[in-house]
Amino acid sequence: VPASILDSLKKNLNDLRDKTVVKFDRKDLDQLSVLREGKTLTIVHTGKDKWAITQPEKTEVDSSKLSSTLYTLETLSADSIVAELPSDQQQAAAKLAYYGLDKPRVQVDLTIKKQKPVTVLVGKRTQSGDKVFFMRKGDNAVYTKSEYLLIDLEKEVKDLKK
Repeated sequence: VPASILDSLKKNLNDLRDKTVVKFDRKDLDQLSVLREGKTLTIVHTGKDKWAITQPEKTEVDSSKLSSTLYTLETLSADSIVAELPSDQQQAAAKLAYYGLDKPRVQVDLTIKKQKPVTVLVGKRTQSGDKVFFMRKGDNAVYTKSEYLLIDLEKEVKDLKK
């Protein structure tokens, strides 16, 4: 039996799970709000490849500067699944605190056409420091993703405006 076939049989349940957390087409995104350090950055879709910041100030967005953030969010998948929150609320709260998701470092709210609003919470860095914990609010899975997720989500008005 070829080694590649044997290797494929060694996968555990988490290896086989779909790690897609958010999926949408950017043309269907109406609004994106990023809450970080008590400040909110809100961006609205104003037309084909046109975006505007409405909070904390009103200004046009250079869509090429926003493109990497949109790509990250419209295809957001996890590197790994690290935990499932227990059904017991007290235990779940302790797990959220452990991953920094009780008081998230970043909260992203997405308003997408023909979908329920989506909220992504980004917590602490992993012990190695090269990944962050995150989850989709309302789900019970906690994931990790490369720290580059933070780079895309920590952009400010000056980084995005025309």
